[in-house]
Amino acid sequence: MNGIKSDIVHEFEHKVSKAERIAIGTRIKQDTKQFPRLLLDAIVQPLSTTVLQIRLKVTPDFVWNDRLQGYGMTNWWLWIEDSSADIMYHHEFFSITRQQVLDTEEQEITMTIPVSTSERLPAEINVKVVSDSWLGAETNLPLSLTTVVLPREKLSKFNVFRQLTPGEGPKVLPKTTLQNFQHQQMFPFDNFNRFQTVLFSQLYTNVDSSVLIGASGGVGKVVAIELAILGAFNAEPDTKVVYIAPLKPLLRRRFKDWRARFGDILGKKIYMLNGDLISDINTIRRADIILTTPEKWDAVCRRGHTIESVSLLILDQLQFLASNSGSSLEAMVTRIKMRSSKLRIMALSTPMANSNDVAEWLDVKQGSSFNFKPTERPVPLQIVILGFSGKYYHTRAAAMNKPIYLEIKAISKKKPAIVFVASKKHTSATAFELIAFLRSEKNPKMWLHDMTPEEIADVCKDITDDNLKLSLTFGVGIHHTSLSIDDRRTVEQLYRAKHIQVLVATKNLAWATDLRARFVVVKGTEQYDAKSERYANMPVTDILQMVGRTGRHSGDSRGSAMVLVHDVKEHYYNSVLKESAVAIESGHSLDSLASHVNAEIADGKIASVRDVERYLKKTFSYSRLSSNPSFYGVEDSHTATIRSFCSTMAEEILMKLMDAECINTKSAPGGTTCEPTALGKIAAEHYVQPKTVLKFRRSTRPTSLPDCLKVLSEAEEFSGTPVRTDEATSNR
Repeated sequence: MNGIKSDIVHEFEHKVSKAERIAIGTRIKQDTKQFPRLLLDAIVQPLSTTVLQIRLKVTPDFVWNDRLQGYGMTNWWLWIEDSSADIMYHHEFFSITRQQVLDTEEQEITMTIPVSTSERLPAEINVKVVSDSWLGAETNLPLSLTTVVLPREKLSKFNVFRQLTPGEGPKVLPKTTLQNFQHQQMFPFDNFNRFQTVLFSQLYTNVDSSVLIGASGGVGKVVAIELAILGAFNAEPDTKVVYIAPLKPLLRRRFKDWRARFGDILGKKIYMLNGDLISDINTIRRADIILTTPEKWDAVCRRGHTIESVSLLILDQLQFLASNSGSSLEAMVTRIKMRSSKLRIMALSTPMANSNDVAEWLDVKQGSSFNFKPTERPVPLQIVILGFSGKYYHTRAAAMNKPIYLEIKAISKKKPAIVFVASKKHTSATAFELIAFLRSEKNPKMWLHDMTPEEIADVCKDITDDNLKLSLTFGVGIHHTSLSIDDRRTVEQLYRAKHIQVLVATKNLAWATDLRARFVVVKGTEQYDAKSERYANMPVTDILQMVGRTGRHSGDSRGSAMVLVHDVKEHYYNSVLKESAVAIESGHSLDSLASHVNAEIADGKIASVRDVERYLKKTFSYSRLSSNPSFYGVEDSHTATIRSFCSTMAEEILMKLMDAECINTKSAPGGTTCEPTALGKIAAEHYVQPKTVLKFRRSTRPTSLPDCLKVLSEAEEFSGTPVRTDEATSNR
């Protein structure tokens, strides 16, 4: 009661009864719970020697009052600062919805801050969250950086092409080097490029050792994959090849291309796995080339259906190792290492800052690892990064339209340009904004080439999307997955024929097609995350793929890309897109490790805590502990510390599986042993997380279809599945 005069307190106690005081106290307590308050927790992870990533977990800790807060959301400011040096590292505006407060739902915000290589890390930084509308509603979280260890990468060697003297042409191999007429028919050109020439012998001739390739988009990695496949069939005509990629659009693109070439020219049978295990097993028996995602192939291998006739396993887009599908990919390679398989692996990625660690994990011998600098491209690429201020995404996106239009006019002129946007809604919005600028020109149809208004109108008669009909008449195309297949095909044909100059598309186009441009714009590096109901950063892998669409167009001597970002993130994207190669990290979490270890226990390959430790030492995450310990939560890179960390994690994994009733453990003279339960075998066989099968087991027996749907929707596997627009209320 500090600050209140004692006589006022005595007068209050005299005039108010005890029961009234209790009632007033209860009311005050209830009201204080309605005052906005957030709980904060954070993890600091070094991404490189110049960038720190902070993963902040925000949990609402107050009672929502519709009269005070309304029915929508409450807005907050997030600041990261070094108060001792008066430095603001990062600021961000975010919202928490009414439903998230009612559900006490935790959301994660990922940020990056720059680090100076010439100065020591500050001892402490402060994370402050302040309400945008409530005075005094703020939370501070001091973060100590004294224990953060910046990565110490082993010196990754880059393959560098020799500088050509003026007038000298590059030494390349003709495709007749294949010495096989059918193989030569596979390629529509006469000579392999410099990149493919360097790799030729390792891919086509020496088919015994694994290969690792890190290179930028546009250098010809697809041809390199095809050389490796042809080399495998050359050595063993009846062998099988498995191609694994993390994205379905990329798989469909490869399937369409290879069915027309490997199928028609070589008579090989190409199939994609569909996820149905019985069907997939029959498909594998018939196929020569198998295309699949990491999860589907891992599910096949979990059931004990290892295919001895597979001689080549191709892991495309290895940089996705830290993504959602990365844990399955890592588990699959770990299983191969555990079995001491002699299977040849060909792994491809963007340029890597830690290629030595990746090569060591994949058992790639010296001389079979090729890591090219990001600047090593057939055509030089210039990337410009522009920052835009504003607390709302839509405000920043609107401010980007005019710079995009002006840059297309200045750089692309009459050559093709692609503008990548965050969603299908933004394709139409951006296209019409560009058309609005075109209307002010003397020739508003200057982006429509070699077609009269009557001819384009005749093409538009078959278009079903009204927005696309209008935009095409101005030489601007729209491309997204909600368009009909015929509409998309028409847009692609018009763009390839150079009738329309500008294409506004979602990121799916960068993976699903081979469309190229003289100039590429990435309009914003954020996309809407339906789970957290906020805009979150796009994966860097998607941005690199979009940027990689430029500099490939026939006859171009250079390529240009412009990436438009939130100004507080400009330093980060300068680092990852322009300055250096990106280090590949593991995407394993404790939950994913528990799920994959459970599969090994169910298969009888792991029977003790020591076996779990041996399994962990075969993972890529273990390979990275000594190089980047703070990223994985290890205090330092000393051998004893890493050994202790590994032992602790093995025990935590077994404890998590025991809690999920997937294993039984017992003490033994040599250490703790474990055996699978029926529940654990079910989880492993059906590729379900241990916590999900436990939830199913403990749930009351459903008596109706709605009850069944409710139980299924609560499964952990659907936690990241977004609810479609305007269906949030009806689906509850």
